[in-house]
Amino acid sequence: MASKKNDSAKKAKYFCENCGSEVAAKARFCPSCGKFFAAVRCPSCGHTGTVKDFALGCPVCHYAMSHSEIYGDGDSETSLDARKHRLSGKSRRAIDRAFSEHEKRTGGNTDSGAPAWLFVVTIAVLIIMFVLLFFRCKEF
Repeated sequence: MASKKNDSAKKAKYFCENCGSEVAAKARFCPSCGKFFAAVRCPSCGHTGTVKDFALGCPVCHYAMSHSEIYGDGDSETSLDARKHRLSGKSRRAIDRAFSEHEKRTGGNTDSGAPAWLFVVTIAVLIIMFVLLFFRCKEF
């Protein structure tokens, strides 16, 4: 099933639910992943129907608004996105300080792998287990 999104109030864009790539309005399968589309599903209310039903938006909930119509322009300081993601100077400095302290502690190394001693201990235990197993099997 393809889900419908829209950048303008007049013309709908369609996206594959499986892989997320944009597909043609009358496509019967996704050119990227090959998923077959039996119908179009509204991402807002879940209503399913044909492409013709969704030409001007969802016939049930009328979902056909663009991102800028919903959230406002991204450049505008009054838009929802700008207000939601705006940090005070104090918060920005605290975040920058936390990241710089973390880099100092780790020496800039962000590798989160296990310590080397853990590998040595694991290999030693495995060798001991194989030796014990080998000698036990020899006794029989």
